Amino acid sequence: MRTAGFLVAVLCLPVVAQAQQPLTLEIRDFATVPISGLPLGKTNNEMLLSRVNTIREEPGGADRLFVVDMNGPVYILDKKTRQFTKYLDFDGRDDRPGLFHRFYITTGYGNGVNGFVFDPDYRRNGKFYTVHLEHYDMPVSN
Repeated sequence: MRTAGFLVAVLCLPVVAQAQQPLTLEIRDFATVPISGLPLGKTNNEMLLSRVNTIREEPGGADRLFVVDMNGPVYILDKKTRQFTKYLDFDGRDDRPGLFHRFYITTGYGNGVNGFVFDPDYRRNGKFYTVHLEHYDMPVSN
């Protein structure tokens, strides 16, 4: 039993020694997300200039990231140039050009485009899945 305790103590010494060295984390800006909100908006979510909730690297080690803004846009961010390209826009409310006329972001922090995930076979089929909210009684056609 003493030998086992001694071995555990000896094996843990490098961990303790490493833990005492200072750990440094450097945070730098990488890219600036386009503004999708309204600086003079009237609701909580409209006033938020962008609401990024998902950043996913395209499967297969590609040079691009998919960036989801809860306000509606799904961007592709080129990792080398750090440039955003709007890939999809879910916000089709009022006169907006997006896909869904009942898209809803007005109130509540979970409203808008909530989820984005690649299909397990994305590299072959190009499919991905999203979740978004729509207001059920907006007076617009489906």
